[in-house]
Amino acid sequence: MTLAIKNKQIYFELSPGGLIDLEIKNPVKLRIKARLVGYELGSYIILKHPDPQHMSSYQDVFSKGNVVIARYILEGDKGQCFAFASTIVCVTNVPKKFIFLSYPQKIENRELRSHQRVATYFPASIITINDNEKKQQMQ
Repeated sequence: MTLAIKNKQIYFELSPGGLIDLEIKNPVKLRIKARLVGYELGSYIILKHPDPQHMSSYQDVFSKGNVVIARYILEGDKGQCFAFASTIVCVTNVPKKFIFLSYPQKIENRELRSHQRVATYFPASIITINDNEKKQQMQ
């Protein structure tokens, strides 16, 4: 998948439920994975807080205005890694613990492989053995 720029909007290609790797360097370096909940083109990206039970221990890291480097991988013919810089708009507690990121101005991507993956097929069959046959095999 490639980025499409139409009407000066950058399209975010990851589907809800996908994992995003977040890197925050201020006030301490933290790298953590979060699930994408959704987004509104050009406005914001919503992520599920990665560890809601320990949210208070992340208050200084997940605070409004902190810069976040986000990375995600999309598998496809060659596989691509996407990355962008964003800022935390807000963190909610109700109805769930979510992190809102500003929508990125630019999303960079890099192909992970120089060649397309080779499709493989290994035929297999499963044979079940009943209890009597198991006992005979063990003796």
